[in-house]
Amino acid sequence: MPDDPVDKFLAEQKTLEAHRHDLIKEVLRQKEAAIKTFDEKLAKLGYDGEHAPKRSHHKDDADKKTSGYTAHIANRQKDQDFQEGLEHRIERAQRMLNK
Repeated sequence: MPDDPVDKFLAEQKTLEAHRHDLIKEVLRQKEAAIKTFDEKLAKLGYDGEHAPKRSHHKDDADKKTSGYTAHIANRQKDQDFQEGLEHRIERAQRMLNK
């Protein structure tokens, strides 16, 4: 073992770096094993990764136009309700201050 503190520090750093790389390799190996196990379970359930799913959470083009407008109206109503609630709170606070 080196007597110089700098050499000793560098040797420790090299050892720690090698250990770090070993840990990274182990995590990657475990990840690969987990993915393989998951793929096997999917295969048992009949999942075929080559074909696209038949159902989708995306809406049709006609629904997009309607739902966008509906969302806009709903947001406007929420804003209006919030504004009314805020005005009510302000009026109540003013009444309490005037007492």
